[in-house]
Amino acid sequence: MTKKERFNRLSEIGCIVCKIHYGATTPCCIHHLTGINFRSTGKKASYEYTIGLCPMHHQYGDNENPSIHARPVQFAEKFGSQEILLERTNELL
Repeated sequence: MTKKERFNRLSEIGCIVCKIHYGATTPCCIHHLTGINFRSTGKKASYEYTIGLCPMHHQYGDNENPSIHARPVQFAEKFGSQEILLERTNELL
């Protein structure tokens, strides 16, 4: 699957957190997984390591709905690790 095909399919799926935890399909942003397992120092993860997250779960979360960038530990505790969300995303693709 090419980068463009993957990103188009991610857009169709929507936010993986909203889909799994709330049964909703919401528009998403593309999130490149973070951490040394997914990228080289100073670089984004490859397009193969991407998931769809809505703006709330990507950047603008709060205490009840933490975002992966603002509250990564709380996000993982509530919604699962990036690896788990990537696995679920790839199953849907």
